[in-house]
Amino acid sequence: ALLARFGVKVSAKVNRRGFYPKGKGELEVRVSLCERVEAAAAASTSEPRAAVLKRFKTIVVCGGGKPKDWKGESWKPLATIAEKMAEAALKEYTDDSTAFEKEVSCDEKSLSPGLSIVLAAETIYNCVLGASGVMEPRTKNWKGQAKPLVGEIAAALRARAEADEHLQDQLLVLMAIIAGEHSFRCSKLTTHTLTSIELLN
Repeated sequence: ALLARFGVKVSAKVNRRGFYPKGKGELEVRVSLCERVEAAAAASTSEPRAAVLKRFKTIVVCGGGKPKDWKGESWKPLATIAEKMAEAALKEYTDDSTAFEKEVSCDEKSLSPGLSIVLAAETIYNCVLGASGVMEPRTKNWKGQAKPLVGEIAAALRARAEADEHLQDQLLVLMAIIAGEHSFRCSKLTTHTLTSIELLN
């Protein structure tokens, strides 16, 4: 979706997730040839805009489906807890039209067991702010593990950011190689972003 704003058509399919220790995840990516790319359609405005969430999605994926207790159903409570935490922490950025969605799946092709969570907040300005992490399934301390991820999104919304801290440095590379003027608003600059700025200059 992000590359599409630059006029680049890309599709991606996860064939297998690679959890530690065996790894060997497999991602299939298809890129269509295009004659030209352009500046992203959603450029920053001169004034920061108050963020209102259009959609908030919680995605939980487990890997290594062989053990009997290693099923997607087992991890629905994690998705529910993370969603409830987000509803409470991001209350000032939501209204009656905000949609909260959950998705839980189990990748039985994964060579090692694992558990991951992705939180994605989409604003009414079509900006997607995300946070993700690998969870420790044996502790069942879902709140403690999900809290920092919800905090990342809350911090980005407070800063009225248009890109989360994990996307900053990647956007800079696209902006450097694609013609046109680009801009986006972000929260604090990460070390990865500062390194990208130094290298690109």
